[in-house]
Amino acid sequence: MRMLNSERFIYQALKNIAKRKGYSFQTYSFGWIVEIRDGTRTFRLTGYTFDINPSSGVSMAMDKYATHCLLEGVIPSGFLIPSAFVPGDWKAEFIGTTKSDIVEKFLSEHEYPLVLKDARGSQGNDVFKIANRDELLKSLDYFEDKGCDAVLEPFVKSGKELRMLFLDGEMPLAYYKIPGTGWKFNLSQWARTEIIRDSERGSIAEAVEIARTVLRRIWLRFASCDFLVLEDGSFKFLEVNGGVCVDRFVVQNPEYAERLEAMYETALERSFVDMAAA
Repeated sequence: MRMLNSERFIYQALKNIAKRKGYSFQTYSFGWIVEIRDGTRTFRLTGYTFDINPSSGVSMAMDKYATHCLLEGVIPSGFLIPSAFVPGDWKAEFIGTTKSDIVEKFLSEHEYPLVLKDARGSQGNDVFKIANRDELLKSLDYFEDKGCDAVLEPFVKSGKELRMLFLDGEMPLAYYKIPGTGWKFNLSQWARTEIIRDSERGSIAEAVEIARTVLRRIWLRFASCDFLVLEDGSFKFLEVNGGVCVDRFVVQNPEYAERLEAMYETALERSFVDMAAA
């Protein structure tokens, strides 16, 4: 189910914070942009992205293949899922190869099933599990018709996904996402959440340290980091998100609304400090 911009938890939380602290609260673009002022300082939210993160880090996080490249040699290779960039036809002219050559090379090194996904996608949209060559060709045609780049990966079997939220190295929240129907872990596609209590965080300590390394490498202070959890309990890095969205998490877990509003308030105040120092 889609939410209006004004129905998002982040929108309501920032509105509550502004009212409580006496800040002005203004919205633009049907509520997608929020601007908060405290007299001399200004904070601006676009979508889910806070000023606390540099634009280069946010842009890098949106590009799944670029993120993968930046992490090679930085985090242990066992945490990375092999990945190939499948460019739109025009972009191939700038990288010195063809889409066909990239795909054939990847097929020579990996077996089906595979995953083909939008290189800049979100919420599980345009992510396809590929069982054979016919399905691969159809999916490649789909992305070509859309005119967008894609990323090709081996399918990694996993029963749950780990999501961790970070703000300046601290982790306000960690939880698992369990698929509802199908194999995707997105709450927008009916996955359910399983909270990792503070006393249980020792079980994910390895992933926490890898995630902190990822955020330092990508230059993100306020972000979420996702890992697949394999059957043997090991982890595979999936992606990092420069915008922290908890809308559907709060729908499932309303008792966490106060904690998450406090998280947004801290990020807001630290964004103010950054702007005042600029």
